[in-house]
Amino acid sequence: MFAIVFQQAVPRIGFGWTTRVIAFIILISLIPPILTMRKRVPRSPKRALVDKAALREVPFVIALCAMLLLFVGLVSRRKSYNVQMSQRLMSVFTLVHTILLRRDLLHRH
Repeated sequence: MFAIVFQQAVPRIGFGWTTRVIAFIILISLIPPILTMRKRVPRSPKRALVDKAALREVPFVIALCAMLLLFVGLVSRRKSYNVQMSQRLMSVFTLVHTILLRRDLLHRH
């Protein structure tokens, strides 16, 4: 349906307005389900914002440290240092990710 609308509308009203028309069609078609559907699964209990138990898992902590170093390297103020450091941090992050992925694949049951 959208392909036909797109093919017919682009020559007449242009790409921008064709996109808006298709979005409006999608919006109109989603109103009945939004108004009539009910949630069947009960709400889950409130959880803590930070899961402290995750900080006891070594792979998670290693990945967390690698991402922190990557972020610090990317937001560094010195440009030449920033480029070199971000490349190093990206390779470290890739190495850590590869090690963790191989570890998970080898220890899968």
